[in-house]
Amino acid sequence: MYKLSVFDSDLMRFIFHPFPFGRAKNEYTIWKIAYPKGNLLKHFSDLKTCNYCTPGLFPYVFWLVLLLSLVGVGCTMSQMLRLWVCRECELRMWRSREFHVFAAAILRRARMMGCWIKLMTWVSLIVGATTVQPQLIRPWILYNSFMMAAEIVFWVHEVLSGQIQLELHSILTLVLPCLYILMVKCVQEVFELSVKRGLESLVRVA
Repeated sequence: MYKLSVFDSDLMRFIFHPFPFGRAKNEYTIWKIAYPKGNLLKHFSDLKTCNYCTPGLFPYVFWLVLLLSLVGVGCTMSQMLRLWVCRECELRMWRSREFHVFAAAILRRARMMGCWIKLMTWVSLIVGATTVQPQLIRPWILYNSFMMAAEIVFWVHEVLSGQIQLELHSILTLVLPCLYILMVKCVQEVFELSVKRGLESLVRVA
């Protein structure tokens, strides 16, 4: 006989809110960079416990997220321009993919639509990050979380079926984007906390 047990709500709480925030006064700011060297090393020691969404590290997380967001917009626009101008060019995927059931024109249209959606999420992320609007960051998190989940499923299938070998490079191409998603999630949750406590000025760029 199987025994039914209640689903642990702590798991869902961790999935949607992975970063614990204290009840003390909000100390998160994007302008207070750790200095001198002793304080900087103290803040980076938090990485040993995989806790990087702390007041000391948050400025680095925020500005890195903003910088990579600008890079993301540039790369996406470059892809769209290449698809629009060079219609005969070979399609390049983030990871090696071969489609034998779709025509090249259909794949190109799908790629263009995907780039357009990705561009909108990047722009939404930048606007949300610079104006302290966490609701504008959510579309980017949802879109990229879905895409990464699909990529991981495909990758596991390819490894188990022997189509590809388990390599460090392929692991990094999956781990690094997931880490960036967690960084963006950190920014979103800090913004929500700042808005709730009326301290948006500490994390506002514009």
